[in-house]
Amino acid sequence: MSVNADTIVALSTPPGGGLRAIVRLSGPRAVEMGGSLPGAVVLRGPRTFTREDVVEIHLPGSPPLVDRLLRELLERGARPARPGEFTLRAFLNGRLDLAQAEAVEQLISAEDDAERRAALGQLEGDFSRRLAAIEGALLDLCADAEAAIDFVDQDIELLPPAAAVARARAALDSLRALLAESAARAVSDQRPTVALFGLPNAGKSALFNALSGSDAIVSDVPGTTRDVLSADIDVGVRVRLLDAPGDHEAPGLDGEAVRRSREALRRADLLLFVVDASAAEAALPLEPAGRPAILLLNKADLGRPEEARRRFRLREAVWTSARTGDGLGELRRLLATMLRGEDAGPGARFRISLRQRALLREAEAALDRACGAAPGLGMEFVAADLRSALAALGGISGRASDEDLLDRIFSRFCLGK
Repeated sequence: MSVNADTIVALSTPPGGGLRAIVRLSGPRAVEMGGSLPGAVVLRGPRTFTREDVVEIHLPGSPPLVDRLLRELLERGARPARPGEFTLRAFLNGRLDLAQAEAVEQLISAEDDAERRAALGQLEGDFSRRLAAIEGALLDLCADAEAAIDFVDQDIELLPPAAAVARARAALDSLRALLAESAARAVSDQRPTVALFGLPNAGKSALFNALSGSDAIVSDVPGTTRDVLSADIDVGVRVRLLDAPGDHEAPGLDGEAVRRSREALRRADLLLFVVDASAAEAALPLEPAGRPAILLLNKADLGRPEEARRRFRLREAVWTSARTGDGLGELRRLLATMLRGEDAGPGARFRISLRQRALLREAEAALDRACGAAPGLGMEFVAADLRSALAALGGISGRASDEDLLDRIFSRFCLGK
């Protein structure tokens, strides 16, 4: 992905009247477009935040003057910057890794001095260095594990199982130490969004009504919900709750409803995976990697069949019943804990996003599997789990990111950052 062909422009100070305003340009034609204007400060790449040529134009904070300047720069060929695009360019051009880029938003949204200091530490690379050390150790271990697979027919043992376990355990201990020092919170200047997600007829709309006091239509017929419903609820934290159509493949209008549902879910801070645990074959919806989520085993009042117990025994879950209210208090407490960042130790050094916390947990689970696989299973299983752990950590550092992920992260930034 490259965004560096265009020169972008935005107001980088808060909108509205003020003593001074700063309009920022970044890109190959920044100096040509704005370098000769009064009040311009010219900064040459790569020694800039974006590693591109940057021009900052300082002027009185009069909205009409600012609007006139922005129109002039757009007429000269600049493009309006998208939310977070200056920081996105800093990431794409190697100035910051993804964890540091997200720390910019965490710094902007810090609510107290402790959060401000934590965000500054992450922006300066404290968290990234710890993460990079774990990634490096896993890369080396993964390379040795792959070599042991490739040369399995040779009369040598390149990586004994005991050594693989010891190295995986050391990486797991380092990862758990990092988790213990990290408190996750919803990083946004808006109310956190929590979305109910699952297969049709899992009881999502009934839960939505029970949590919000709404009266959305509830039916035993799958596919009753056709649009994304929302309500503001208070779980100790003010939250925007979404109820979306069940996730399934469908044609026509039903297909459009599911598409809109997936788009809303893609931008949610946290997902509630709702499963009909009363069904003989309780199905688990496909969980997007790296998304913070709580598993809800719904319809608890209809019984807890042994099949559901066996299927979900390795996953933390909340048993719920929209009809009786069972589990809703526990769910509210868990939501408040996660969204406030209270699920870490009291000495937390780092304030990370819910997305980052979910990926750390995903890597932890993969490493735990690798430690269990090494003594008895083939090295192929160990290598597969190590690759899963590396992919999860790469989603935090940016070494394994895609356009959809970057869009979801940087769309939360304000303009001019």
